[in-house]
Amino acid sequence: MTRWRGCLFLALSLGLAACGEAPPNVLLITIDTQRADRLGCYGNQVATPAMDRMAREGTLFEQASTTIPRTSQAIASLFTGQYPAEHGAREIGEYLSSEALTLAEVFAARGYQTAGVSANGLAGRFQGLHQGFDEFVDAIDLARAYPLWNELASPDGEWVGSAEAVTREALRILQGWTEKPWFLWVHYSDPHFPYSPPPPEVTASQAREFYEDMPSFEPRASTIFFDLNGRASALRPVLSRMYDREVVYTDKWIGTLMAQVRSVPGADRMVMALTSDHGESLGEHGYFYEHGDFVYEATMRIPFVFHAPGRVAAGGRIGEVASIIDLPATLLGLAGVEVPSTMSGWDWSKRLGRESPASGEAPRGLEGRVVFGESGSALRPQNPRRIHGGRRRGEGPTQRPFRSVRRGQWVLLRNEGSARVSLYDTAADPALKNDRADEQVSLARELETRLAPDVLDGRWRMARDDRWKLVRAPVEQGDQWSLFDLESDPGEENDVSQDHPAELSRLRSALEGWMAGDQTDVPVSPSRGDAVEAEVERQLRSLGYID
Repeated sequence: MTRWRGCLFLALSLGLAACGEAPPNVLLITIDTQRADRLGCYGNQVATPAMDRMAREGTLFEQASTTIPRTSQAIASLFTGQYPAEHGAREIGEYLSSEALTLAEVFAARGYQTAGVSANGLAGRFQGLHQGFDEFVDAIDLARAYPLWNELASPDGEWVGSAEAVTREALRILQGWTEKPWFLWVHYSDPHFPYSPPPPEVTASQAREFYEDMPSFEPRASTIFFDLNGRASALRPVLSRMYDREVVYTDKWIGTLMAQVRSVPGADRMVMALTSDHGESLGEHGYFYEHGDFVYEATMRIPFVFHAPGRVAAGGRIGEVASIIDLPATLLGLAGVEVPSTMSGWDWSKRLGRESPASGEAPRGLEGRVVFGESGSALRPQNPRRIHGGRRRGEGPTQRPFRSVRRGQWVLLRNEGSARVSLYDTAADPALKNDRADEQVSLARELETRLAPDVLDGRWRMARDDRWKLVRAPVEQGDQWSLFDLESDPGEENDVSQDHPAELSRLRSALEGWMAGDQTDVPVSPSRGDAVEAEVERQLRSLGYID
């Protein structure tokens, strides 16, 4: 432990004795790939009773954004209160530096018992997200302990859904704890594609056939996510309904968890929070059953709910924009713990205590507040709306970058370390099976000159306030800027940048200033070794992030 963190931990520990009131227990619930608008409390027609009750008895943020629609990086933001450029985990599966100060570490320094249960292999110890937890149960542990349900598995046997396994483990941990205060993080992953709610939930036969055919799709992920063969859009009503059933199933087990924790001593003072790492695109903007490539609201907007009797007003709805980086500071504020200076997010705890939190002026410092977000790297050159793609340089199989450039129907690809390029006709060959570089030599040479040797990023970025949202998309001709009025156009269908130049200029200036600070030298943890890197790559492949 570095000297500055040791001093901080000591100061926080000493502060515990000075507090007369017993510290509250803290429960943090996150749901992977959970859209805000697919919860009953956010207006969905499908009820989610447990989460709706938490919102009804607590306060809900109507406009909350993640920092990046990728799990590892977003959870790192959730724990550190920092944007990815600050905490350094920029790629899916990348390790959060041990130098980072996490929410669990702060609670542990205050004498809390801490535990985490994560159903997603990309949100666990392989990504350094276990830091500060006394006990940590990850996806591999859950798979070993339970016969987890899978849509393509045999229906015979006693299968357990992922949400049930997470809840069981959380309750097991709670039963073994002492009377000391505790911080528990549970991360559900059921709404993640492919959607397969376990029995007794009904799975449509069309979707089952679709899943069975998926291994033959080449490349599987790009074919589905960008609807290259039309099957993703044809099944949109079915798979959208299955997504909702996954959410309902998860809500059922969250209800079981909450019923149990409400019977624990001190429940009348317990602090709870509900959020997600990111949302899910269900066909919006031509993007199906995936997240990470763009920064539209379908994947950036997240549920954001706080519940704490006596500390959080019941039935409140806050309209000001919030960010996932606000969560750790707000939880600490509600628990009466000083917020470390390393956390960039806003502490909303005092605002949450108002009897009518939806009224009145925004807290000091939030007037005109702008929050930011970015997409993940462009992993798939088949994406028709990306120009450059790749992964950050580094060691291990998950860090092999590539570069690509597109002109119309043609896409040129070069893998790092290879002098050869490959050229594909995406119109005739959407699966990129047939290399045409030897046939189209002059075109291949021309496109190769456009491969910027130093550009591996290709990230989309966004800046938004309570109403307006600016999206910056890197295209071959430069940067494309789009402005959306989320108040009248929540689906981001109409670019109004020409009609509102002042708003465009204001948000562009803010976004460019934020991007200019994206060169921070963040400590990077040493290589995790080939075995660990191979396991991370396996998890990426199993979730469809790489082919």
